[in-house]
Amino acid sequence: MWRRLSASGTGYLARGSALDPWDRVARDDNTHAMSLSQQEYINNLVERFRLQNTTTVTTPLEPGVMLTKGQYPTTPAELQDMSGNRYRQLIGSLLFVALAIRPDISFAISKLAQFLVNPARIHLDAALRVLRYLKGTKKWTLNLGGDVADEAGFTGSDRGGDRDGRKSTSAYIFYMGNGAVSWRTKNQTSVTLSSIEAEYIAMWQAAKEAVWLTGLLEDLELDLRSHLIGFGDNQRAHATPHYPPALKPHRDSVSSYSRVRPNGIAHRKGISRHQLWSPTRSQGRSPVLSTSPSQK
Repeated sequence: MWRRLSASGTGYLARGSALDPWDRVARDDNTHAMSLSQQEYINNLVERFRLQNTTTVTTPLEPGVMLTKGQYPTTPAELQDMSGNRYRQLIGSLLFVALAIRPDISFAISKLAQFLVNPARIHLDAALRVLRYLKGTKKWTLNLGGDVADEAGFTGSDRGGDRDGRKSTSAYIFYMGNGAVSWRTKNQTSVTLSSIEAEYIAMWQAAKEAVWLTGLLEDLELDLRSHLIGFGDNQRAHATPHYPPALKPHRDSVSSYSRVRPNGIAHRKGISRHQLWSPTRSQGRSPVLSTSPSQK
């Protein structure tokens, strides 16, 4: 592979450059693993937005918080308070963290990014809460590698979570070995009528990513030890591809997402026809983020 790509190794990478999404790299040659950190970048954000003396929180968003576009500022005092680009700058900085190594804030940033136009104080406070969460978890690292050369994906949805457009949110994350290599959180493009439809669409979006990842591994000449398996948390949505009549009540909504069906997506090497999606199982799966031993 190195010859085919005309690449050469010049040693281990210890720190990222100014353009890299991480600022520290740690390796463990015994376990063939590495970890990526953004601790310095998070410290700079905390200082930039003057949160040095604030307390930390344990969740990116406040449980049960309701955020809508109808909460826009109306009074002159509110408009003055939200003048400038502070909210956009904060969301852009947090988005950089979420895309680089922190899938645990992906949902929160995807939600807050919907209010870039005319944000209110409640939106800014929610974004600052995410930064306070990162402040308390800045030593967490994204772990990659390990001895287990398999791949698995996990999907989920938040039906009707968008209170403005009544659309659901899809999310997926893919592991390879002991680390997360791909994740995404995004509003669905259509309004669903049930949680089954929302979960089915989330599975379809993850299935497309699964095909792309498998093709990438083929190009890199990496062989998986087992078939790519996807896990979802809705048994009815899981059964739908195996039992076409179950699609009838939802055919208008999910007809364009039929690629999830067992015989419709299993054409690439490494993807099993009947193992693409299974009920949720977390046993044996390492956490996506952890505290680096050297930083405890």
